[in-house]
Amino acid sequence: MRAAALFLAAAVMMGATLPLGRTLRLAGAPALPLLAAAFAIAGLTLLVLTVRREHGQLTAPRTWRFAAVAALLGMTLPHTIAFSALSTLGAAAVALGYALPPAFTYLLARLTGMESGRPVRLAATALALAGGLVLAWPSDTSVESAWLAKTAVLLLLPFSLAAGNLYRKRFMPPRASSALLAGVTLTAAAVELTLTTLASGASFTGPWLTNPAFAALVIATGIGFVFYFAAQKRIDVTLFSQIGNLMAITAALVAWVLLGEAPPLAMAPAVPLIAAGAWLLARYPAHRANANARERRDAYLDPESG
Repeated sequence: MRAAALFLAAAVMMGATLPLGRTLRLAGAPALPLLAAAFAIAGLTLLVLTVRREHGQLTAPRTWRFAAVAALLGMTLPHTIAFSALSTLGAAAVALGYALPPAFTYLLARLTGMESGRPVRLAATALALAGGLVLAWPSDTSVESAWLAKTAVLLLLPFSLAAGNLYRKRFMPPRASSALLAGVTLTAAAVELTLTTLASGASFTGPWLTNPAFAALVIATGIGFVFYFAAQKRIDVTLFSQIGNLMAITAALVAWVLLGEAPPLAMAPAVPLIAAGAWLLARYPAHRANANARERRDAYLDPESG
């Protein structure tokens, strides 16, 4: 499957988890147990499906070290922040946190040498960032105080996601399939969230476990993260960071269908800005020669490529 299709599929499936999570939170599901249960079921299911084919990768210490750090930076911390805020801020509003990682990712990538200084890529990142901010900025003045109170906390979400983007790109085990990487990372995140939940005294039981929305959340999480890892193997880290903007669009549309939250009028100017920025990043790679070499290496090492 082409990288662009994997990228869009990951954004759609993972963006759908935000309004699904909001539905469950409004039904009384506590944030941390909800996340831990969804990650555990999705992760263990993927491990069962991959264990026979990739037993060596599954038992390698390197795989689990990668999973633990990737889970903390890219899943446990940002998802805990997002899901904890959903009941007060709404799915579309929380999407602002997912609109900021491109800027953080670009800056961190420049500092670490993973991103070139090409002006066109800086302009493209700024263009897409502007679209993401226009799309996700809250228009409901009734929650203004909540936004002001939680601004500092929400800033941790994009920084953590950006750090996770760079970590996964740099340390992803090249011989492990996307399904295995998704399985071990989801399982690691479930363990981390379970420890946090036990420390907080929250309960893992409740009627939300039999809610159809929970089953949908598990499915969207598992499939979404398989696409997520498959896409990151194939595209540069700055372009990959635009997945948050696409998730914001998906979250707004699914929230409209499931929750009756009307899509923001800002989608009209935001979507072309995001699309233009992503297209420019894809059109002008960060390091063309190095990127081609990495693609040839990954095609050789990636079990999904052939």
